[in-house]
Amino acid sequence: MPDYFYLSFGLRIRSEIECEQLLPGIGPAEVCIRVGEVPEFLPEPTFQGFLYQVAPGKLLLKITHVARYLISGGNEILVQPASGADLDEIRLFLLGSALGALLHQRGVLAIHASAVTTPHGAVAFAGLSGAGKSTLAGAFYRKGYVVLADEICAVDTAGCPRVMPAGPFLMLWADALKEMGFDGCERRAARPQLEKYILPLVDGGDAETCGLRVIYIIEPAHAELSPPIPVKGLPKIQILAQNTYRPHFVEHMNLDTEHFRRLATVAQHVPVRRVARPQGSFSQLNNLVELLEEDLLELA
Repeated sequence: MPDYFYLSFGLRIRSEIECEQLLPGIGPAEVCIRVGEVPEFLPEPTFQGFLYQVAPGKLLLKITHVARYLISGGNEILVQPASGADLDEIRLFLLGSALGALLHQRGVLAIHASAVTTPHGAVAFAGLSGAGKSTLAGAFYRKGYVVLADEICAVDTAGCPRVMPAGPFLMLWADALKEMGFDGCERRAARPQLEKYILPLVDGGDAETCGLRVIYIIEPAHAELSPPIPVKGLPKIQILAQNTYRPHFVEHMNLDTEHFRRLATVAQHVPVRRVARPQGSFSQLNNLVELLEEDLLELA
């Protein structure tokens, strides 16, 4: 089985599964992704749920009809595909929940966000599923900005927070692809029978980290566009905690204390601002981009 090498999320990765979304790299590897036999249960788990189990230094993720993933010690993901499973679907959970768990194990702050680079630094768009994070990143990309990450935004909190690029891709629903003019571009389904697509971006991206300038919390609303609202004090940490990628992984792996410290570091150094995005409206997307560009100039 051939090995593929990547440099993403600040990590040198060697993988037996090709992951075209990630940035290319070289060895030696800090993280290995292997294909092999994964147990159905962990011995003496400290937590058991429907989709995953936890034991010291390990998380076992089970996705029916797709694969089992064993994430260990922050340096290995072992994958056992289900019989007849779709490779894109295997990759979807590998580069999502499995890699997110590994980042948590390594002490990397993983935010549920998309991110782009601007002349003022990296800008992250966080929010709940369906808030429009990827769509907003796609609108910035159309204006010439480079996409650093989608779905998982990995932040280095040693010193001033910096975004560690993942790869040049976006995950967009079919209606967003069409409205934004991407429907004729090369893409592939994220999951069979799901109208959500992985869109490789022409810009190859950049493996360099980028200082995190601001985090916008995107909140769908039945309202007109309005200026972003700053979040101050303890609510900054609370809203960042709510927008952590798979926060229940942090809790059940008993990583809360260090995770809180990383959130506090980001809250200390990075502005957090709430943005109301008119729900279901693509017509105002360009106006929202212009509004945020103006806000960035004021922050500069």
